[in-house]
Amino acid sequence: MNSIKLLFFLASIIFAFSSSAEEQYQHEINFGLINVDTFELFSTDFSEFPVFGGTYRYYFEGLSGNLPSHIESHLEQKSWVQYDINLLFGLAPSLSGQYYFDNGLNLEYDITYLPNFLSLNEARNFSVLSDFVVNKALNNQWQLGAGFVGIYNNESSHSFGYDRNDVDQFYMPTFQARYTDIQGSTGWDINSRIVFFRDYLSWSNKVTYLASSTTSYKVTASLSRFRDDENYDFDDLEFGEIYFQISGSREHWFSKQSSIDIGIGLLNLLSEDHDGIPWLPVFELNGKHRF
Repeated sequence: MNSIKLLFFLASIIFAFSSSAEEQYQHEINFGLINVDTFELFSTDFSEFPVFGGTYRYYFEGLSGNLPSHIESHLEQKSWVQYDINLLFGLAPSLSGQYYFDNGLNLEYDITYLPNFLSLNEARNFSVLSDFVVNKALNNQWQLGAGFVGIYNNESSHSFGYDRNDVDQFYMPTFQARYTDIQGSTGWDINSRIVFFRDYLSWSNKVTYLASSTTSYKVTASLSRFRDDENYDFDDLEFGEIYFQISGSREHWFSKQSSIDIGIGLLNLLSEDHDGIPWLPVFELNGKHRF
């Protein structure tokens, strides 16, 4: 009888230990074809692959998967760093991340190296794209941020025995806002961002509805406006080019570790002579796995 009681006692200890030691996930791999959220030809969001590629993300603290998986790191304010490669610019590497401080501040950063970057006017040997934003949480729902986007182009050439090296760099201010309202496992996550310069304007808005802890729906709309070197009338829409994109996607988590994301987007580009590229549909199919 005593041996039976001892077995029950040991079993209860083992069960309590196993149920309290919850599994945590610090590694995340995202891979697939097309990312309609960031498929913007003149976007300043360089951290996610636009055509084909993959990302590896490391969380400094483990995720439990108990909160809505789509934005768990934001809700729990857990910092992360991510490495991204894509085939659009020849496996251009990108390093990005988000770091949360104790005073309600967090830093978003993104650095991308593009070899043989093809700009609007001429080919460059390489470019470095950077994006830094400091966000401040006003309360549990609202977050406001400000920062800059930097573009550094370097072109080297050799002709008639002379070496030529042209460097072009400029910075654009950016502002963004985020509203998150989650009740239980459902709610809204809305992101809005604007980047502007003398000859450039980019606006994007992402609305995510979390239907449950495992399913979310996202709608993204973006507008980019830029002009050529001969046009300095930024407000005259008869010149320059306008790029518009709208997309929708659905992400479903089969477990705390794996999800699939399916979406469709529409692209449109208006040129200087008002001849536009017809609406071009693009499709998204991505997978995500945490371990």
